[in-house]
Amino acid sequence: MNSTKLVKFSLILISTTISLYISEVVLQIFDLKRSRSLTEKRIQKAHEEDIFFDKRSASKVLLDYRKNGIEAYRSLNPQNFLKKLLKLDNGEEIVPLCGISNVITIHSKNETGTRLVYLSDEYGFHNPNGMHDVVNLDIVLIGDSFVQGAAVKSNENVVSSVRKYFPKTLGLGMGGNGPLAELGTFIEYAVVLKPKLIVWVYYEGNDLLSINREMLNRQLTSYLENGKSYSLRDKTREIDAALKNFALTGNSSSEIEGKFGKSSHQRFLDNVKQFILLTKLRNMVEIIKGPNESSKNNLEENSEILGRILGRVLEMVNTWDGELFFLYLPEYSRYSKAHRLSDGAKQYDSIVSLIDSLEITFIDGKMLFDQYDDPMSLFPFRIEGHYTYNANKLIADIIVKSIRGHKGLLSKIERVEK
Repeated sequence: MNSTKLVKFSLILISTTISLYISEVVLQIFDLKRSRSLTEKRIQKAHEEDIFFDKRSASKVLLDYRKNGIEAYRSLNPQNFLKKLLKLDNGEEIVPLCGISNVITIHSKNETGTRLVYLSDEYGFHNPNGMHDVVNLDIVLIGDSFVQGAAVKSNENVVSSVRKYFPKTLGLGMGGNGPLAELGTFIEYAVVLKPKLIVWVYYEGNDLLSINREMLNRQLTSYLENGKSYSLRDKTREIDAALKNFALTGNSSSEIEGKFGKSSHQRFLDNVKQFILLTKLRNMVEIIKGPNESSKNNLEENSEILGRILGRVLEMVNTWDGELFFLYLPEYSRYSKAHRLSDGAKQYDSIVSLIDSLEITFIDGKMLFDQYDDPMSLFPFRIEGHYTYNANKLIADIIVKSIRGHKGLLSKIERVEK
């Protein structure tokens, strides 16, 4: 290659590289504005509808509680610890599948105008204290933030709404959970209770894709491989101490400055790494291209893994003559013309077929939303995110209806007639 061609090649390479990184900057700015615009849209909608909207950040709410001498923490998700495990005082490293017990817990998002703040139960979940000790527990719902109760008040979430009909109902949900974390939650916190019914809550928006990152964690995969328990229920004090230390020392700056779970220095390094790797640009290209053969195969593999997970749950539930229901929840993009259906949501038919093959009772939240007069109204301010109180109640009602239609199960469960 002569010098002229080398210069031309170098100029093309440099200009292409600069163009790529300019595109990455533009996408990062767009993503930041989009995140801010969602909150701004909610505030504007609340103003138009004359609804109070608490504009404080989760960090500000946290500091206000602490200024008043109240012990409070932001909600911690198990997904924070998939790569860097939580280290207990005895040196053991784990993925905690719960939050901090018996403390004021502040949810990260405010989607309705009033941020979810609750007193966690004795194991760090969102239930009234003492529910884990109820004799002959009837129902346990297992899932992610939808079971945790995101976006609605404590007495308005799906678990609370089911509890109004069936008092002995417990929710075991943490934001960000995927099927393997949920299997772990089932093994660690539900098996010992032997409830008459497990309701497995599946969200089409990300549950299937969550399996990718969860399969990289040894603790979570061991739940599937051998059903091993790490006795997390018995280590609540140790987990509490480690989570509090994680919150108050290693991440004290993040509580004040923003995103929980990482220091500002670590967040800066992560952002630099993402920028160098052109993460946003590559993600955009993947979206435009659509799912390729490799990603389709990956979704099929994840569906097979989900089947194995549910098979293990079903096997264990059968040992105490319990029942397993599968609740399917739809994503916002199904009802918004401005959004594209996620790859996970496109697997609806295959998920229905999978549940049918396992002979598990299927509760179709998608059909419930499809048949509703105005599905968009089931999302706060008609904006993407979690569900409204009305949506939570509709889902609870369909769970209750499914239980009442199961004569053998209904006769075993304590209920309040309404």
